[in-house]
Amino acid sequence: MLRLPRYLDNGVVFVGSSYGDSQLIRLSPQPVPGPPGAPPTFLEVLETFTNLGPIVDFAVVDLERQGQGQVPTLCRWFPDPTVTVHDIL
Repeated sequence: MLRLPRYLDNGVVFVGSSYGDSQLIRLSPQPVPGPPGAPPTFLEVLETFTNLGPIVDFAVVDLERQGQGQVPTLCRWFPDPTVTVHDIL
């Protein structure tokens, strides 16, 4: 689900999503080349942020018994739920 895009500055927009990955894009007044075989576009993806949400379940564990906590999470939504492990810094 797309959340409201937020204009930041200098043609840069943050496009957030509840279920998919979010992106930082630049709006260009001139067409920029797209991927090979695709037509030029007025959008340039600057960065993509992986969305872990919604996190359905998690637990803090020390899998390697070294005093370093990790958080395995059951993330994302249908059709591609994933289990990921995140270090606690």
